[in-house]
Amino acid sequence: MVNPQREVALATLTHGNYGALDMRLMERVLDNLVNNALRYSSQRVAVSLTLQGSRASLLVEDDGPGIAPRGARAGV
Repeated sequence: MVNPQREVALATLTHGNYGALDMRLMERVLDNLVNNALRYSSQRVAVSLTLQGSRASLLVEDDGPGIAPRGARAGV
């Protein structure tokens, strides 16, 4: 999945229960997001996951061009 020539930073600031998460679905989501970030960024990709109560927040940041507003509305 990850190109060994690229750096991916992963931060998890959680102390919660993962029982409510479908780990197979989460793996697919992460794989898709991180691979897209690696494909379109020049160097930097950072992934963070935080849990607060029953809510999970996943953030994938990169230095790529982003999704054009038209593509974002179309659910790309």
